Amino acid sequence: MGFLDDDDCYLTDHLLRLEKCLLNFDAQVAYSGCKLVQRDALGEDKEGILQTKVIGEYNDAFDPQRLYYENYIPLINLLISRELWQRLNGFDPNFDVFEDWDMLLRLSQLTRFYHLNRLTTEYAVWGRQQITQRTAASEWFDAYARMLQKHILSLSPEKQLKLLTHYWIISQERRGIVGQNQRELENLKIDLIRQQEPSPMPDNSKRK
Repeated sequence: MGFLDDDDCYLTDHLLRLEKCLLNFDAQVAYSGCKLVQRDALGEDKEGILQTKVIGEYNDAFDPQRLYYENYIPLINLLISRELWQRLNGFDPNFDVFEDWDMLLRLSQLTRFYHLNRLTTEYAVWGRQQITQRTAASEWFDAYARMLQKHILSLSPEKQLKLLTHYWIISQERRGIVGQNQRELENLKIDLIRQQEPSPMPDNSKRK
């Protein structure tokens, strides 16, 4: 996560792109996309092989309603004006987990985010060493309950109903997309198997 300040000099290319977005489109928050990669070191010495596999990406358009039920913007791809960050008063110290999600939600209530539709970074997951994978299930449950209490249950019944309806529509759309992708994958596997099958031998007995 970065901050825009007239006195700052950015060295990384993706922050320079985000800075241009803020300046050219009169925005206070901008974010880009990133690849989600899984990395594993094979071997215990320094000469071990580093295995990397792309397992997804974060690069979705800004949807303030979606932020109520899904954290889809990595902080490494986020740039915020310093003035707005000070107005937000930073992270909520009551959250040990989901502090980034809580911050994004509060930020989205102050302004819209500019989405730069471009993959500019990589988000690495290092096997089971990733902190989000080490968190106990009970901690996740408690943290998510605090998120619901702060951001959902505090809304009026009408707004809660609107959010639940929005979530249902999105989940149905994703289910259809996932089902279609699974069918396409199965058809591709069948085609590959057929291509690898040996051609039938000609029956020469009929020619005699």
